[in-house]
Order: sequence, then C-alpha cells, then structure tokens
Amino acid sequence: MSEERIRSLRYGDRPALWVLVACLVGWILAYHHLLLYGGVALGLLAVAAFLLSRRRGWRPDRFFLLLPLLVIAYGIYADQRLRSLRSMPRAVTLYDASVRVNYPVASSAESAIRYDAALLTSDGGEIPILLTLPGESAELYGMMLRGDLDLVALLGDTLPDSYGRYLLGEGYVAQAYGQSLETAGRARTIRCRLMEGRHHLISRFDSAVGDRLSAEDKGLVYALCLGERLHLPRSVKSDFTSSGVAHVLAVSGYHLGIVFGLLSGLLGLLLPAYRHRRLRYLLIFLGLLVYTLLTGASTATMRAFVMSGIYLLAKLLGRRADPVQVLSLTLLFFLFLNPLSILSVGLLLSVSAVWGLMSFMPILLRLVSPSLRSLRFVWSSLAACISAQIGVLPFLFLFFGRAAGSMLWSAIPVVALSGLLIPVGLLTLALPSLPGLPRLLSLLSGGMRAVTETFGTPALSLTVTMQYDLVLVVLYYAIVLTARELFVRLYNRRTPYDFL
Repeated sequence: MSEERIRSLRYGDRPALWVLVACLVGWILAYHHLLLYGGVALGLLAVAAFLLSRRRGWRPDRFFLLLPLLVIAYGIYADQRLRSLRSMPRAVTLYDASVRVNYPVASSAESAIRYDAALLTSDGGEIPILLTLPGESAELYGMMLRGDLDLVALLGDTLPDSYGRYLLGEGYVAQAYGQSLETAGRARTIRCRLMEGRHHLISRFDSAVGDRLSAEDKGLVYALCLGERLHLPRSVKSDFTSSGVAHVLAVSGYHLGIVFGLLSGLLGLLLPAYRHRRLRYLLIFLGLLVYTLLTGASTATMRAFVMSGIYLLAKLLGRRADPVQVLSLTLLFFLFLNPLSILSVGLLLSVSAVWGLMSFMPILLRLVSPSLRSLRFVWSSLAACISAQIGVLPFLFLFFGRAAGSMLWSAIPVVALSGLLIPVGLLTLALPSLPGLPRLLSLLSGGMRAVTETFGTPALSLTVTMQYDLVLVVLYYAIVLTARELFVRLYNRRTPYDFL
C-alpha cells in the first residue's frame, strides 16, 4: 500500500519557503511605499503574539517570531535598492557619455538593433541599460562608445508599463537611444568574449552549411541551441506562439536539462568511478555555467542554472534535494541579487511551470501507467505538458490575456523533435563539416515548423482569452492547491483495488 500512496506537498516545515514569503511581503511594502506602516503593523503583531503566548503558556516557534523582523529587514534592503533607481531622472539627454556595448539582443524593427549595454558613471560604477542603435550599425561586442545619449529611466514615481516591468525584471534600469556615438576602444569582459564567440560560431556554421539549410531552419537552430533569436523569422515566431509552444524558443530549464543529461552521460563514460563523482559534479557545473553565459544568461536560464547548482551541491553533500526548498532558495537568490527580478515574466513562468511539474505530474503518472514503453513516453510527455500548463495558466492570463489550448497536443511532437534537435544542433555547430548532420538538422527543424504551422491555425489553436489580475492569480493557486491536497488524501485512503 505504501508504494501506491501519493506524497503530499508539505509547506509548513520548509524554512526557505517561509523566508521567501517574508521577503516577498517586505518587497511589496517597499515597492508600494508602505514600509513604515507595514513595519509598525508587523511589529505590533509580533509583540501581541509574544505577550499572548506568555499569558497562555504557549511555546511559540522562535523562527516564526523572527519572520516579522525579516520582513522589515528585507523591506529596508529593497527600499534602498529601489530608491536609487527612483532617484534617476525620468528622461534626460547625456552628453559625452561612455557606454560599453556587450552584445545585440534583438531587432526592434528593420531600422534599429537593441543591445545589452552598460552606462559607465564618473565614480566607476555601471548602470545596465538597453541601448537602441540604428539598424545599419555593425553587430557590436565589447565595444566602448562615447557620445550623446537619450536616457529614459524605467522606474520613477509611477509604476512602469508591462514592457517596462519586463525590462526591470531582466536587470535593465533604463532604455537608451544613441544619437552620435563613436568608437572609443574595446572592453574584453568574459561575457562579451563568450557572446562574440557565439557570433563567430554562427558565422562559421553558416559558411560551412551554406544552402543545405534554409534561413528558417538556421534561425530555429540558433534559437533552440544558442538562444540567438536575431535570425529567427517573424513568421516562425508567430507559428510557435499560436500553437502554444513559444516557450521552447527561449532557453530555460528544458534546454539546460538536455545539456545536463548530455554532460552527465558523457562524463559518466569518461569518469565512471565512484571516487570521481565530485569531479563529475564540478565539470557538469562548469559546463552549465558556460552554456548559460553563452546563451545570454536570461533570468529564466539563470533560474534553471541556480536550481541545477543547488541540486549538484546536495548531491555533493550526500543530501536529498527537496523540491520546495530548492525552488524557494532559487527565488531567494534572485530577490537578494536584484529585488526587481521578481517582475521578470520569464522567471515567474519558469518557476510556476516547475511548481506545476512537481505538484501534478506524479499524480498523473500514478493514475495512468501504460504497459507499453511507447505509450509510457507519450503519456509522460502529455502529463508534463498538462502539469506545466496548470502551473503557468494564471500567469499567461495575467501577462498576455490568452492561452493556447493546442499546447496540450502540439507540445508532444515539438518536445520530442526539439529533444533530438538540440543535441544534434550543438554537435553540428561544433563540427559543421561532419557528413549527414546538416541533413538531419533540416529534417528535424522542418518537422518542428510543420507541426507549429499545423497546430497554429485558428481551427486547432483553441486560444482562450481571459484577463487576470493578481487577486485572481492568488485565488487560482489557493483553489488548485486545496483541490490537490483533498484529492491526495482521498486517494491515499483507498486501496488500489477500490480505486480502480
């Protein structure tokens, strides 16, 4: 009977989760200028709880009594970080400004290219900005520019729009528009070198493959394997969005999971001995770090990398990696690194998808367990899609106002094809002269585009339009979590025979 039971998710005895909740409350108070009133209210509440426990002879947990202090402490930290951003002028023109251009991130239009860049201040500091330059400018990597700059701060007295919150979540403080910038040298940082190396890798691959791959197939390979979406046609992006699998184009935990598996398998063959396990974990960690930086180190990719690092650390220490603790520690890392990272759409979608997988996928796999291996693969893929969709659904309605129902059936062939395309693509990018690989890439990428074109049609996409707010998001998760726990309790009370 014990083998048939479904494990209940316990949140009460997870210290990292409660610390995360306290930090989130402090963040909300600081973001909405309520830190003083909230601090007074929490202080009075803590004192009242302490006096009541003394009067009735209770022994309250000291950890929970310290949570209000943690709320206030993190609120002060977040307020100091946000105050420096709010003090920036909303819009200003800087003359003779120094800018370090790291790498191009997107084409905003046919006449403009956006770059990840940093504005260098007179005191030696750096302000991360999203720099827009004319489209005819060269693709710059690690270039120092000097000249006039129009700067628009993202965080002021009023809350930014959805795109502004997205940029803040990705670590940018302001948008900048170059007027008359001239080259003033090079800054060879490690990140710039890696991104320039990615550019050379793409150029070498393009020259070696030639016409054996279409422009659409090349753009898809670059996006899936390297996180480079500058070469991806708008029509392909639209098909992936309409079919509900646009998340596959953004390098995240799924892609890092494939690289993790490849590194684990390769190092398991090269260093099979048990005494070499620490070296294997270290090499896997370094490989994931290089891949994360090579693909642009977006917030969603960093989330997957941090979770992988915590998992490897637990393996190294011989400890079990509790999923709730790992997820909470990952979010705490981002909150302390950048309080505004909680606004990142990619981070929230990534975390909610992981929560859905760890909450509902074990239930679905327990309810249905096909005997045939091929059917088990199909059902496992479908169960993963359903579980992730349960997790991300409210955020899709919150940020985009719609969700594609076709994701439940289009994701199975797309995940299967991309699971083959990513390792084959990485091998072909490294060794483009190997015979047969470009042809295989063409078949895989062509199959993915055919699937997304088919399921992206209005008749099959089944797009649901609905607009959520934060209250509905919280209510959704409360209802779903309660329903899950009730189902688990009912299921665990039954014998396998009675349930079937």
